[in-house]
Amino acid sequence: MLGVIVLTIGRSSETYIARHIDHLAPGHTAVCSLIRCENPSWAPHARVLELFTSNYRAFNIADRLVRMTTPANVRKLHDVRLGFWLTKNRIRVVFCEYLQVAATVVDLCRRLKIPVVGHAHGYDVTAHVRHTADADGYIGKLRLMDEIVVVSHDMKEKVLGFGVAADKIHVIPCGTVVSASTEARTHEQKASYKALAVGRLIAKKGPILLLDAFRQIRQSISNVELFVIGDGEFREPMRQYLLATGLESSVHLLGALSNDDVRRHLRETDLFLQHSITADNGDEEGLPVAILEAMAESVPVVATKHAGIPEVVVDGENGFLVTPGDTRGMAERGIRLLRDDALRSRLGHRAVHSIQDAFTVEQELVRLRQILAKYWPEHLQ
Repeated sequence: MLGVIVLTIGRSSETYIARHIDHLAPGHTAVCSLIRCENPSWAPHARVLELFTSNYRAFNIADRLVRMTTPANVRKLHDVRLGFWLTKNRIRVVFCEYLQVAATVVDLCRRLKIPVVGHAHGYDVTAHVRHTADADGYIGKLRLMDEIVVVSHDMKEKVLGFGVAADKIHVIPCGTVVSASTEARTHEQKASYKALAVGRLIAKKGPILLLDAFRQIRQSISNVELFVIGDGEFREPMRQYLLATGLESSVHLLGALSNDDVRRHLRETDLFLQHSITADNGDEEGLPVAILEAMAESVPVVATKHAGIPEVVVDGENGFLVTPGDTRGMAERGIRLLRDDALRSRLGHRAVHSIQDAFTVEQELVRLRQILAKYWPEHLQ
């Protein structure tokens, strides 16, 4: 069996986890979730073991369990329950979503001679390293993992900097789906336009910078509205900004939505905006899935030159890029796109081709299976 270990199940922003669980080894996958998601937006087609209830969330388990000071009874409970799950399900290889999760299980898996493949995301290799209580211990656990999957070359360089062997690190971006009708989409002049932003409302997404860029767009193009999908700690500051600038009627904070609803909004969208930055705590992106999904729907993207984003958005070719913090530059490019129907169509079509070339779900799954097949060849090859 393939064992997939995750922090939690059902976050609306983590549908790629559902895809890994359901499609890497369908019918041959067991799932372990460290904590329970209180309001899940999706559920995998596999039985899930939950090690702890949501009451344990306050302890930040992904960090706490890798500390030297973790209480012995918690560590014992964690190891006994997880060890029983691993042996009962005859797990041949463990695939961990997030390196923080992999760090909590790698010692136990090594004792049981079960290989560990860690799937890395931005926080794993940036802010977590800065703020975990035992950074050296955490980095040491990264070196113990059998393979590490990163979503961008930018992330690979960060992991190499931790002393992880290069042959253990694999760049495999998250994939997305391109519908059959997307290539035929054209952008035409409209009575009103729709801009969209998708992502958790957290510091590294630059939510106030996003709103400032849109404010400048509205000064030149009054018939455009912005829809923001996602939730998080910046929702209230964003609401206050909208009230202070008079934008409350033209910006719609929709909260977290299902992936189906996100794709529906994308198909109705004329412009996608993402102002990713390095947060004050050091948190960075990997390669935002929302950008890939927008490009797959032939929506022209204006984003920032941050982390792995330039590895998919090529400035002036299939979208536009600006320096993080440059809200005027983002606004200027957004205005240019909304005023030029042919440019929106041209960049949108090129964006679709970029996704088809290297960022589809099928390509991602094939490459992940190739890595996992090193340890379970009879089923995954």
